[in-house]
Amino acid sequence: MSPQYVGKEDQQRIIREIGARLLVLRSRLDSGKLDDDGVNFHATCVEEIQRIPAELGLANAVDVSFLLGCMYNITDRCPHRFRRATS
Repeated sequence: MSPQYVGKEDQQRIIREIGARLLVLRSRLDSGKLDDDGVNFHATCVEEIQRIPAELGLANAVDVSFLLGCMYNITDRCPHRFRRATS
């Protein structure tokens, strides 16, 4: 077996894809198309980002810890949240 590693270009591609998918999910939550509470929406986000490596052809090269780290980094910088927007 030869190990596969994610190069810098693929890392950036994954990070951009995570950001885009989180934006789509948040938009669906805020618009009412997703009727999740915070806990269920968090689970939805985790499940969605775990699909990304396989869909990009990088399934064996990306650890879940990298994906979750990206998601929480985006959340920490405030572009994402796990609750519906309130007025």
